[in-house]
Amino acid sequence: MLHPLPFFFNEQPNTTWHPHFALLGEPQLNAFEHCYRWIFEERIHDWLKKTDPLALAKQTDDQIESWLKQALDGAMAWGLTSEYALATWADICHEWGLDFTDQPQGPYQSWRTLYPEHLQLSPELRIDALDEYRQKTHNTTDAQHDR
Repeated sequence: MLHPLPFFFNEQPNTTWHPHFALLGEPQLNAFEHCYRWIFEERIHDWLKKTDPLALAKQTDDQIESWLKQALDGAMAWGLTSEYALATWADICHEWGLDFTDQPQGPYQSWRTLYPEHLQLSPELRIDALDEYRQKTHNTTDAQHDR
């Protein structure tokens, strides 16, 4: 005679804390990310055209797309993640150039020299400090934080 088992093993326990991504595969998630990035790049481009109608005016669509991609890739490589920080980076790139961090005599190097303590800040706080410096030193007429 068999007795009831006092316990059993469930190799895949049903847990409620797992995200429910069962309906989306990696290709779909990548497509959503790509779509979000494209929409964000368009928003940055629209904002640049609004704040400076001549910005990128003589560029082809491919050149504009390349510029936006380089600007956002540079921001992400710097560790920026929030939309606000990414937009701030794009704004600085618009004013100082895509390679502003590599220019040996540029305003970014001056900021690093004047405020070495800011280099220890998190990327999001560091870009805010850099933007504040840029606005003070260049008397930017744009509304601060109008991104």
